[in-house]
Amino acid sequence: MDVMDQVPLEQILMTSFTDCYQAKNALADLVVTKIRLITCHRDGRGQYLDTIAARSNNYDNFTREQYNATNVMKSSFFSVKSPILLGLALANKLSEESCNHVDNVCDDIGVLVQIHNDLIDVFNIDGSVTGKNGTDIQERKCSWVAVAVLEKCNTEQRRIFEENYGSWDPKKIDSIRKLYEELDILQLYKQEEKARYETFLKKVNALPKNATPSADFFYKFYDLFQTYTRDITCLMYDKH
Repeated sequence: MDVMDQVPLEQILMTSFTDCYQAKNALADLVVTKIRLITCHRDGRGQYLDTIAARSNNYDNFTREQYNATNVMKSSFFSVKSPILLGLALANKLSEESCNHVDNVCDDIGVLVQIHNDLIDVFNIDGSVTGKNGTDIQERKCSWVAVAVLEKCNTEQRRIFEENYGSWDPKKIDSIRKLYEELDILQLYKQEEKARYETFLKKVNALPKNATPSADFFYKFYDLFQTYTRDITCLMYDKH
């Protein structure tokens, strides 16, 4: 789900949480309000970084560092961290230590949410999965797919990318999609997914035994998230 699509849902959820807390005490309401403000602030910073990158004609700026910085701010906090923090607040288990655990453990999973969305955006041509056609290529987005291609491509492939990326011309869009297939983006995604999951599990295994949220919670979260990213092969070619 795109971050911008989630904003109305976020507003509804926040209103519900606020109403619930107001019935209990004002202090808890302040906690939820603070989480809400942090979420909006980080999402705004992430959106800004995303927009700046898309407007740039310098593809040297399409780096893994730029992508991670944008989506740790935007997708990771909005889609993964803030719901967990709100759950902790509802359970009266929110503390500086629990916030640090969530912040440390969830970065890779949160960014992987956006990586998965970027992949769907490129190959979900008919809009059957998300309900809308993907436009990352046309809008010159600094997507994970674009970053991965620029890391792997040779000089000629980079020339093709630079000449065709960021255009609404159907022929140029097709040239980019063919380039993605040539460089086997699906396999690159599988490698990225595996590396992100391994980092996530390594961080979970390093948690203290009495950590909140517990390691068991994060293991269950891992199992749940795998069901979200598991089936992507129906969207594209699969050589492996």
